[in-house]
Amino acid sequence: LSAERTAYSDFYVSAFSLGVRTFAELKNIDWNRCGALHLMTNEKRATRFRQTIQNWGWAEEHMKLLNREEASSIAGVELTQEALYLPDSGTISPRKLCEAYAQNIETHVNEKIENLADIKADAIILACGMGAQKFLPALPLQSVRGQITEIKVSQYSRNLGCNLCYATPMAYQ
Repeated sequence: LSAERTAYSDFYVSAFSLGVRTFAELKNIDWNRCGALHLMTNEKRATRFRQTIQNWGWAEEHMKLLNREEASSIAGVELTQEALYLPDSGTISPRKLCEAYAQNIETHVNEKIENLADIKADAIILACGMGAQKFLPALPLQSVRGQITEIKVSQYSRNLGCNLCYATPMAYQ
């Protein structure tokens, strides 16, 4: 989430909200509304998260700041930072979600396409990230690096009750 309200941030917040509502209605997608804690691992994040709360004005049942003790209680592990809490966040099976969205729709996956004009269809969905610019160069896409860290189950992760964002092994004891 962006701390500032812009057309782009409004789009992403609307997409998040629609996703949460849609995931609750779909079956067999492994949706787990377990929440997410965005840890304040540095002053820049702490400032940004406080501005996010102020600028978005969401009700506390959808977004709130937590002290270290409150965040630790929700996480199920001892944390060393305060956090921005988004209880509507969760985990989902991307494969199962795509299968649910594509139900009763003819799909073509991993096909080499040179020209969109060669495709005869009512709708074309380009699910290829930055590769979409090959077909639509004017799209205002921006490459954003993401990361997911997988860790072995330990005494800490076994009790984990939600997603931790910006967590490092130093973030929890």
